[in-house]
Amino acid sequence: MKRFCGPTLSTCGIIMSVWGIIQLAIMGALFHVRSVNLVEDVSVSEEDFALHPDLVDSAYKQQAYNCWVCAGIYVLLLALSAQQMWLNIKPKPYIAA
Repeated sequence: MKRFCGPTLSTCGIIMSVWGIIQLAIMGALFHVRSVNLVEDVSVSEEDFALHPDLVDSAYKQQAYNCWVCAGIYVLLLALSAQQMWLNIKPKPYIAA
């Protein structure tokens, strides 16, 4: 694969990817256990909390799924950034003129 970003950008991509994976995995786990602190992030109206608890459960489940999908995308970005970092530190072949 061709190199398309430098060592600084690939390092930044690795750091941001690791942070995104950690944060979104934790948030996905908290949505999965239906954390009360994240109730404002669930897209359900206040009336539905009392009247339709199954709707609230499915909204929490959907938010957890969304977080885990995004964490998976960050894993792909981590792999791409690590590959670019490897290409940047790999020694260049010497070509005699």
